[in-house]
Amino acid sequence: MISIIIPNLNSKIIPLTLAALHSQNYSMEEAEVLVVGVDELNFVTEDRLVRHISTGKPVNAAAARNIGLRQSKGDPILFLDSDCIPIQTWVNTMVRSIRVFGAEVVGGAIRFPRGNLWTLADNVAMFRSSLPFTERDPRPFLPTLNLSFSRNVFLDVGELDETLTCSEDIDWTVRCRKKGYRLHFEPRAAVCHLPSRATFEAVMTHWTLTGRYMSEVLVRHQEMLHPPSVIRYRWLMVAFSPVIAAYLSGRLFSSALRRMYIYLDIFPLIFLAELAWCWGVFRGLPKRAARHGSRSFRF
Repeated sequence: MISIIIPNLNSKIIPLTLAALHSQNYSMEEAEVLVVGVDELNFVTEDRLVRHISTGKPVNAAAARNIGLRQSKGDPILFLDSDCIPIQTWVNTMVRSIRVFGAEVVGGAIRFPRGNLWTLADNVAMFRSSLPFTERDPRPFLPTLNLSFSRNVFLDVGELDETLTCSEDIDWTVRCRKKGYRLHFEPRAAVCHLPSRATFEAVMTHWTLTGRYMSEVLVRHQEMLHPPSVIRYRWLMVAFSPVIAAYLSGRLFSSALRRMYIYLDIFPLIFLAELAWCWGVFRGLPKRAARHGSRSFRF
């Protein structure tokens, strides 16, 4: 059996998510889908494949995934988000990566339609390392909206950190690396990500929050993530935020210019998202961060 765990907070996309899982080219009789969270819209229909685990109140993604992990029975375990639609071969590709090819932690590619420009900028910037045309290996971290791993990895690494509302996936996958597990990237295991963020306010709020929690992850795992030296001095994050945001935005395009040129029109929006991230890092950095030190810039 395999287990697929999906955190849910009243997603309007989840009917499409579940329909896609029912249509996989994998024998889903050997699978369980655990949808964990709140479904006030009654969009989650339980059947032989799908089980809804209500949390009674909203919980963050880490808490929902942990509940699913505790109640899951399968091996391997697959993580999926409630605003993602997996392609028909997704489960089969993930399972083969682990059972046949011996990978222990596997992340898949993130696809998305062009659509709303703010949503597009959010997707391109957030998942720059998981686009279908990016290099396969290695990965310093992986997002949990499209992830699979063996049960032994979970038993060894433990649960996700529920104190992290964002960036809990980076924290958990870096902890996997610390335990000696390699993070594989399989572009053929793709999902289409359809987030609800479609306005300036929504995207800026999301990136500020991500930066705030990422600051904790950077300090916690600085020997693995090598954060920029300026985080040693909180106020330098403010002074150098435009430079850092420009660097991050520019490197995103320079890494695969021949593929990324189609997104040049949203460069200013990506820059603003990175600027919000820098502000979030500043707000989240503890004043004691300077005592921890840091090393070279690698983001």
